[in-house]
Amino acid sequence: MKAKALLLDCGGVMIYPPTGDWTLTEDMREILGEDFLDKHLEEYRRARKPFDDLIPDSHRIEDETTERALMECFYRRVFAAMGRAYTDAQYDRLTLSQTQAGKYGLFDDVKEFLARWQGQIALGIVSDAPPSTRTILREAGVLQYIDGFTFSFQVGCCKPEKAIYQRTLDLLGVTAADAVFVDDVIGNLRGAQALGMRCIQMRRNMPARYRTDAQWDGPVAHNFAELEALL
Repeated sequence: MKAKALLLDCGGVMIYPPTGDWTLTEDMREILGEDFLDKHLEEYRRARKPFDDLIPDSHRIEDETTERALMECFYRRVFAAMGRAYTDAQYDRLTLSQTQAGKYGLFDDVKEFLARWQGQIALGIVSDAPPSTRTILREAGVLQYIDGFTFSFQVGCCKPEKAIYQRTLDLLGVTAADAVFVDDVIGNLRGAQALGMRCIQMRRNMPARYRTDAQWDGPVAHNFAELEALL
C-alpha cells in the first residue's frame, strides 16, 4: 500500500441505516405505525429540515444523555410540525432507540478487511456522528482495528470543515499527502481533497429509501475489495 494512512467515513462506508434514514429505526414502527416509512417518510423529511441543527452530530457534546436530550427536542418539533402527538414515554422510547445498536447495520466485509489492513496501514475514522456511534462501533468490534478516530461531536463541527479531518491526521501522525480518505458524499471528499488527501468515493448498495449522493469524477469503490485494489 502506497499510502501511510486510510481514513474512513462511517455512514455509507462501514455502516448503513436499515430504514434508509439515519434518524429513524425499525423499533420506531411500534410508535409511529407500521406504514410510516412507506407512506410518511417524505413528509417527515420535509418537516425535519428546519430542525436539523438540533441533531447531535454538529454539537460538541460529551455523552449520550445530552445526545438523547437533543434528539428528543428534535423529534418533538418535527412531529409537532407533522401534527402528530406522542406521550413523554413514547418520546423516551424514540430517543432511546437512537442510541442502541439496532440503529445501524454493519456491512459484511468491514471487519474482515479492517483486520487484514491492521498493521499494514494506519486506520482512522472521520465521521459526522454522535456519542452513541462510538459506543456501537466499539461494541461491534470495529474500533479494535482503528488507530485514531474523530467523530463530529468531539470537535463540534461536521465535514467538510478542516478541523475534523486534521484531528485524525494528527492522531495518526501523518500528513494529508500520506493519507487516503473514503466517503460516500462528494462535498466531504472535496473537503479532504482540499487538504491534500487522495480521495475515493464509496458507493455501496444502500437501502432503497436511502438518499445516495451522485457519483463524483474521481476514483470509486463499491465495497472494501474494490477499495483495497485502489489503495
